Amino acid sequence: MFVFSVSTHAREALLVLVIVACLASTGVIDSQWWLPPRADDPALVAHVADQLIPPSQEPYNLQYPNRQLFGQTHQVRFIQAITKNKTGGFFIETGAYDGELMSNSLELERSLGWRGLLIEPARGLFATMMTKHRRSWALQACCSQTGAPFQARSGIAMFRDQAKYGIASVEDGFSAQKVSNNIKKNLHPNEAIVRYPVDCYPLYTILLAMNITTVDFFSLDVEGQEMGVLAYLPWDKLNIKLVLVEFHMGHFWNPHTDQIRWFMEQQGYLAFHLTQDWLFVKRDCEFAQEADTILRRMKQELADVIPEPGDYLHQAFSPFND
Repeated sequence: MFVFSVSTHAREALLVLVIVACLASTGVIDSQWWLPPRADDPALVAHVADQLIPPSQEPYNLQYPNRQLFGQTHQVRFIQAITKNKTGGFFIETGAYDGELMSNSLELERSLGWRGLLIEPARGLFATMMTKHRRSWALQACCSQTGAPFQARSGIAMFRDQAKYGIASVEDGFSAQKVSNNIKKNLHPNEAIVRYPVDCYPLYTILLAMNITTVDFFSLDVEGQEMGVLAYLPWDKLNIKLVLVEFHMGHFWNPHTDQIRWFMEQQGYLAFHLTQDWLFVKRDCEFAQEADTILRRMKQELADVIPEPGDYLHQAFSPFND
């Protein structure tokens, strides 16, 4: 006979669950009381609205004010090309970093008058971003990968702040741990990975708090949590035209990349492989027309301006490297 031991805490937790189930089944308590609020819960939406920081009215305070920044691997050039330099668009950038370096939205905001929302949970990076005086809304939080909100005081959503090494992520038991293991190889013996609780909200809640349902460009770079963020969006209630999802996580590829591509295609999107990202274009939006031709042409133009044929970016931008 197979015998296993159960800790005292586990037995107590099981007993509580049994009692709650019995009380709920008899109607003594509401069977939904213990569940987290829905993404469209009015109280939750109002709470998130209170956390949003409005656009700055002050002059930009950029580290490189005269430099055009097109993202880490020229992602913004592809967005400009496929939108035909659309003006006045709306973006969401999750993993907004410091609001300048590697930004996938700053050039759209500065040159084409786009406005949007910058989401960044890392304390230091968010503080730096606020000094840039961006013309877009800002929120210090993470996008929930479970569809449920978690507030920092609960201690449930823990953030591994490894911004010093260019990578930071909410713990998920797999991707964040794998990233951390790679980071530890470069840590000083007396240096530890910084961890702290953060607020996490469903992206749908955040959009409702802004009264936004149409988004021209959604940049998603959250170091391994992308599949969860996408899976819990009510796609039938939103009109998101372009979705850029990074699949490179510093030292390895996002293990959910194939799932993400399959999922987005099921939601009605065309999939295009860029350098370290997949760009998904909604089939019935105005940007889908000639999307393949436009993106291939841009790949070729970028490959032509990179001098070394053996360079990583040159190979990545090759139109035949899809």
